[in-house]
This record gives sequence, C-alpha cells and structure tokens, in this order.
Amino acid sequence: MKPGDAFIYLYEKKLPLILSFPFEEEKGYFITGRGLCYIEKIYNNEKILLSRFSPYRSIICIEKEQYFFANFEVLGKSYSCIFDNLSVENNKVTATIPKNMNPYLRRFLRVEPSIKLPVTLYLFSPEHGTISLNVKDISERGVGFLSQIVVNTNQQIVCGIRLPLQGETFVLSNASIVYKLDSLTKPESSFKTPSGQHISFSEKFKDMIAYGLELFPHTEDENKIRIYIMQRDIEIRRLLQEL
Repeated sequence: MKPGDAFIYLYEKKLPLILSFPFEEEKGYFITGRGLCYIEKIYNNEKILLSRFSPYRSIICIEKEQYFFANFEVLGKSYSCIFDNLSVENNKVTATIPKNMNPYLRRFLRVEPSIKLPVTLYLFSPEHGTISLNVKDISERGVGFLSQIVVNTNQQIVCGIRLPLQGETFVLSNASIVYKLDSLTKPESSFKTPSGQHISFSEKFKDMIAYGLELFPHTEDENKIRIYIMQRDIEIRRLLQEL
C-alpha cells in the first residue's frame, strides 16, 4: 500500500495517527512524548492537514522540533513513518505526505526514565565484575542502554533492574542482547527525514555503544516493570499537559 492510499483510508474511516516526538523534560534531556491527532483534510494526495491533537500542547513540541513519528493501522496492519517539512498554524499542522512507510513491529509501550529517578541496569562483566548502567528506555520485555564497556552479545545473561517504584524495587531477569550499535556519532547511527534532514545522537555519546536487551522476566517481575511503565507514561502525559 502506498502512503497516500493509507492516509485516504485513515481520513475516510476517521482513524487517528499515534504520534511520538522529542520532548525536553529537563534542560538538555530529551524523552519521547506521545499523543494522537486526526487528518482533517488531504491536498491533492501530496499534503495533509492534521488537527485535534491530544494532548493539545503536544503541538508545541512538534512545532519546535519540526518533525515527528506516526504509527497507524490500515486494514489490520500497522505502519509507521516520519513527518517533517511542517507548518503550524491555529493549532493545526500541514505536512507533506511521506514517500515511504514501514511496518510497525513494536509490541510494548516503551518509556524513557526520568533523569532524577533513573532506572539502573546491573550486568556481570568478566573483565569488570558487576557493572551498573542507567537505562535509556524500557518496556515490559526490553531495555535499551548505552555503555563504553563491550558486552558479550553471544550469550544468555541474567541482569538486575532497579526501578524507582514504591521507593525502590529490584528485579532479576534472564536476558539476551538483540542489537548492538557501535559509535553513536557515525553516520549510520543517525536517520534521515523525508526532506533530507539528518537526526543524530548528541556528540556527548561519542564512543558509546548502544545495546538492546530482550528480557524474559518472571510473571511477577514483568508486572512490576509494567506498573512502572504505566506510572512513568502517566507522568510524561501530565508534563506535556503542563507545558
């Protein structure tokens, strides 16, 4: 299906686009804000007018950053795309319809922890013993983190996770490394928006390695992680409403 056909379908069925966009929670510390909007009008299968943003203040972040991600469902299949080249007026966004869209495969809600109340990951390293790392993002079944220490990607591991839940909550989980991205300042670690804008990691992450960890927690521990994620998601939504 072509993107233009997908957006016509969403418009005719009055279905929403689920949005994600950068949101500066603390000075210099960006997390992902989430919301939704609807297609109000389509112009010659080239541009769309988006309105009814919820939370309505999310449009402040979108106007500031000038791009956002959207995922949506068409005929039982989920897709995602990037919008940029935006203009904002009267709390509505006019955007060029992207030329490409991709299958949306994420199954679980993922949040970035607060910089003031971090989530800590504990791993064992044969060279360094137990190492502790701040988690970049977390879902019920996955953790993303950055490290200057090389982690063995070819073995099953047991990790510890400290959650700022009910004071502090500590869980253990079997896990495996599912991706590794070397040197976050390399061109391949950035992405390109439809209009050619490059979005990349900050220079402060130079020489860091990005890892994705798949978790296989006990049901009770998975529930604890889920509760933390739900609470953090509510907190982020509240912060957006207070902009």
